[in-house]
Amino acid sequence: MKKKIFLITLIVITSIFIIFSIFKNTYAYDYKDYDYTLFYKEDREELTGDIEKYIYDIDYLIYNNSNFSIYDSLTDNYEFMVDFAIDYISAHKDKYQDKIVLLEAFKYTDNHYHDKVTNEYIDIDTIYDITNKYFGIKDFLILNDNINMIDKYISLSSNTNKSIYLNIYSINIEEKEDLVFVYVKYINDLDTNYIYTFKIDNNILKLSNVEVR
Repeated sequence: MKKKIFLITLIVITSIFIIFSIFKNTYAYDYKDYDYTLFYKEDREELTGDIEKYIYDIDYLIYNNSNFSIYDSLTDNYEFMVDFAIDYISAHKDKYQDKIVLLEAFKYTDNHYHDKVTNEYIDIDTIYDITNKYFGIKDFLILNDNINMIDKYISLSSNTNKSIYLNIYSINIEEKEDLVFVYVKYINDLDTNYIYTFKIDNNILKLSNVEVR
């Protein structure tokens, strides 16, 4: 009887372990890896997979905040990068909760002409950390109209009303010298090509532009 109970227990434990391992391997990147760094890899298939995961995490923030007709590249648009960083922090408050402070309420109109108010602020260095991580640019002059600055803190004037997750249909990459061009098609817009340009900086890919054609 004891052997039977032991055998049943062993089977149950083994089954749970197998199920957990399958689940972990299947959904290993479903959670947000906020400290994910996009390294350049010579293996084309592996690099393509990494870039696809990277774009999946941030594309909705790009399209909520960018204006493709005004600037030649995203990295020329400092207002965009600040808005991107603010929305990134707002979307991932669990990581930045210890850095967010409550100051005076600030009323503003977001990029989609919605009136909002916030009393949450973040230090400017955190903004620069994010813009440097994704675009390789920091320490620029912040002149956004829809933010309030108190000492070294900037209001979390978020523009994203909801997460717009774009479903990637296909992705192809092309390398030219120190640039990687990523051609993406989305399921809901197969007639349009989205071209992401990454610059290789010390073996790390930094996003420099997104074109829509």
